[in-house]
Amino acid sequence: MLPQISCSIDWPTTLKSFTELLLAASGVIATGLAVYGVNAWKRQQIAQSDADLSVRLSKTVFRLRNNLRDARRPSYTYEIPNGFNLDDDKGRFEAFEHIINARWSPVSTSATELEVLSSEAEAHWDSDIVPKIKKLLDCCHELYGAMSFALRMAKERSDGPPQTINSPEYEKEQNDKLIDITQYYDDESRSRHPNTLTVKILDAVADITTYVNSKRLRKK
Repeated sequence: MLPQISCSIDWPTTLKSFTELLLAASGVIATGLAVYGVNAWKRQQIAQSDADLSVRLSKTVFRLRNNLRDARRPSYTYEIPNGFNLDDDKGRFEAFEHIINARWSPVSTSATELEVLSSEAEAHWDSDIVPKIKKLLDCCHELYGAMSFALRMAKERSDGPPQTINSPEYEKEQNDKLIDITQYYDDESRSRHPNTLTVKILDAVADITTYVNSKRLRKK
């Protein structure tokens, strides 16, 4: 005959051990949930920070692009303010100087804003954004150089025969930077006869936009 098997269970001890096991498991789960919550919060904060910087940077870039376009409008006529004597050389120069300064002012403001954001974007993302922004700022410098050249030549003409002799090629190059006549062209004509500085501006804007979108959509 087989020996009798005892089925006696120490229920108080078993229940105590089971309770302790549940409490330990709950602590592990709570810690895990807390870590997950913190990580999710951090991801959300990074995503929000990316989005905020992306929007501010994009708005500034587009505003600068538009200001550059407006500053290079082919027509000056409706911008001539009252109070300038256009019947003499001095008055015409002063009117021209007023127009150039008025056109440059918004460009200068937007360029300064972009320089500040460039440092912020480099600190937040990486230095890859810096040369892309520099390409657009270099376009501003080219326009400033062309405006300065135009003012200098206009001043010489207002004072008498111009003393500076420039090659026709150089004058055309500066004038093409100063004025974008292709703003009057249709898309087909613009593609066949592009303005060099305009192409540089649009390419720089496209590079910045592509980079910013890649950061805005990056996985955390």
